[in-house]
Amino acid sequence: MIRKLRQIIKPVIFLGLSGFFLASCQPQPPGYAGYLFAYFTGNGPGQEQTHYALSWDGYHYRALNDNQPVIRSKSISNSSAVIFKK
Repeated sequence: MIRKLRQIIKPVIFLGLSGFFLASCQPQPPGYAGYLFAYFTGNGPGQEQTHYALSWDGYHYRALNDNQPVIRSKSISNSSAVIFKK
């Protein structure tokens, strides 16, 4: 009885461990490298320009482009208001 039990348990343990090691050897997908934060400096004319900042931890950000706008509002808009027509 013990001999039959050993003959059954050994292959089960071997297959279980080999599956575990094969799963742990698979290449892992790359994780997040950091955070990109897009923001405006205000709501007034000339302040609605897109700025970017980077963070490695999501708490401490460093402004990009010397805190100058990356996208200026004049380059993407012809007027300062959105007009809807019926």
